[in-house]
Amino acid sequence: MRASGNEKRSWKSTGVVKLLAIDYPIIQAPFGGFPSQQLTAAVSNLGGLGSLGVVTLGSSAITEVIQEIRSLTTKPFAINLWVSTSDRQAARIKSDIIQSKIRGLARYYAELVIEPPSQVESKPQDFEIQVRAVDARPAVLSFIYGIPPAEILDECRKHAIRCATLEVLSAD
Repeated sequence: MRASGNEKRSWKSTGVVKLLAIDYPIIQAPFGGFPSQQLTAAVSNLGGLGSLGVVTLGSSAITEVIQEIRSLTTKPFAINLWVSTSDRQAARIKSDIIQSKIRGLARYYAELVIEPPSQVESKPQDFEIQVRAVDARPAVLSFIYGIPPAEILDECRKHAIRCATLEVLSAD
């Protein structure tokens, strides 16, 4: 005990660890636009919260991805949805830029002994259709670029799905 009488808390003994039923307060940033189910499962298997961005997937593909991740881990993981899929800049990202970013992550793929994606396509989807992934009941749904309608949050609560929002900050 500390001199103040307060028990010293471990860095991994946090509210978020308890809330999300994970071992460490580590949450993987969700990668969107290319398949990273293996990475998501690996992070979860190691005690963090693996996350997968699914901005380019339709509802049925999201359900399939959730099933694939569940085949790779029994631990909690998050699915990340863009509340607004009207990002016109995303549709203009060139393939060579995407491939350059994937090459920049090569050491992480090698370290985790997983193959990087061979091809990535930008296919923005409709949020209202994507959010049907609630039916597949991931442990966590995270949202970026907005807060979903109250009905969606109510549906998540009904199925004990934890919800989170993510912020994207610019240095500009």
